[in-house]
Amino acid sequence: MRASAHDIRGIIISPTRELAEQIAVEAERICRNTGIKVQRAVGGTQKQYMLTQTRRDGCHLIVATPGRLHDLLTDYNSGVSANQLNALVLDEADRLLDQGFYDSIRDIVRCLPDTNTRPRQTMLFSATITNSVVDLVRNMMRSDFKFAQCVDPNDDLTHENVKQHIVKVAGLESFVPGLIELASREIEKSRESGGRPFKAMVFFNSTKLTELVGSTLNKMSYCPPPLKGNPLERVTGNRS
Repeated sequence: MRASAHDIRGIIISPTRELAEQIAVEAERICRNTGIKVQRAVGGTQKQYMLTQTRRDGCHLIVATPGRLHDLLTDYNSGVSANQLNALVLDEADRLLDQGFYDSIRDIVRCLPDTNTRPRQTMLFSATITNSVVDLVRNMMRSDFKFAQCVDPNDDLTHENVKQHIVKVAGLESFVPGLIELASREIEKSRESGGRPFKAMVFFNSTKLTELVGSTLNKMSYCPPPLKGNPLERVTGNRS
């Protein structure tokens, strides 16, 4: 039977477009040759193109960011509905709340079938269980919900075995110069007798910022040596 835009049986909500795209790629791989149609609804893309594709090919599983999904479900002209929904997944629930999506999620749930008439499975995944996450769970799930702890509470926390240092910068304009300077210092140390090769992984909050910094570093023909003076004072803007 041909799928339609009203056949949504599963919804996965992700806090970022990048994560939603990754989930969608894996979902498409898993559902290949099954007849299950996977669609994406993320910000930063053309809404009309997504709607055209969904109306043409149908949808059983939609992977979305909160803003775009809220836009679709509250737009009666979109032609997209989830009256047959069987499962709702909130991935990285703590980040969803940290980014201020609580109201959007609440409004999305209001657009879904009443669980008294259309039972569904609701799952929340979170790296941290904060009070706000617990509050979200209590407002979205049945009273007999269960927590599944994936980490042995008796295990040592990873961060307790990792040396950590914090460098405060004066502002965003100091971030990349500070990063280059700190990396340069470590590279110089690695060149000393008995030094270990310097390797680093740097994480950013968005694709655009990652591309910007990556492009900046790639355009540098070499990593400059540390500047004279106390680098932390220059990076942080301290004047002691």
